[in-house]
Amino acid sequence: MIYWLISLNKDMVKKQGVFINFKDFKGKTNDALTKMINDLKKFGLPNVKNIRIENLRNGYGEVVCQLIDELVNMELYRREFEFG
Repeated sequence: MIYWLISLNKDMVKKQGVFINFKDFKGKTNDALTKMINDLKKFGLPNVKNIRIENLRNGYGEVVCQLIDELVNMELYRREFEFG
């Protein structure tokens, strides 16, 4: 879901080249999560330096929800969306 939210900003993705293919990691979850955190840093997500792999490994919880919320907020702001 995180990579899908990142992919919505086509201009940033073209500039940064942010993409991950989980088949390349062959079960090495820590390597895949490290790559994802580095991609989030390149994408410009604030507070990424505070995220640890242990918090993302399960795929749920406060940190995962916070990441998704921040990415959704960035996309809504980029589209100048306003709630009616």
